[in-house]
Amino acid sequence: MSTKKLTGFGAGIAIRYIVNSTQGVIINPAFVYLLGYTISVVASTIVTIVIGIIMLKLYDLFKVDWFLLESLKKAHQDKNQLHSENKALQLIIKWAESNKKLLFLFFFLRDAFVTVIYFRKGAFLYDGFQETRIKLLFFASALSINIWWNAIIYTGFSLFDYLKSFL
Repeated sequence: MSTKKLTGFGAGIAIRYIVNSTQGVIINPAFVYLLGYTISVVASTIVTIVIGIIMLKLYDLFKVDWFLLESLKKAHQDKNQLHSENKALQLIIKWAESNKKLLFLFFFLRDAFVTVIYFRKGAFLYDGFQETRIKLLFFASALSINIWWNAIIYTGFSLFDYLKSFL
């Protein structure tokens, strides 16, 4: 793996970790606490969409394969041309092909930005929201992520309030 790919991969992972942690641990709980569940889902979804669009624009602008997803998609397209010694990549591609629904669910409920990168057509094209299907996938993913994550946060706050009544 080249140094540029490794650096891009490290930077992408670090940036996504910082952004996701800040939103998941600080912003979303503050919204749930201050706004209640329903309005917090709307506010958090808007924040997720704005962050996702900014991240996608930066990803496409710098044309660096932050998560090695472009490399994985390219390898998947060229799977017949993979060298026989590249067993790890062949195993990953085989698993991805046999578990498409699970892979989709994992990305869809984890990160709207990464969902767009992985499920848009082509590899190394860096062409943003290329079609309506990708836009809808992005918005649906952002909403779904915030519905379940804010439900977890709301449940935690409710449980804390309930336990506090015993003290």
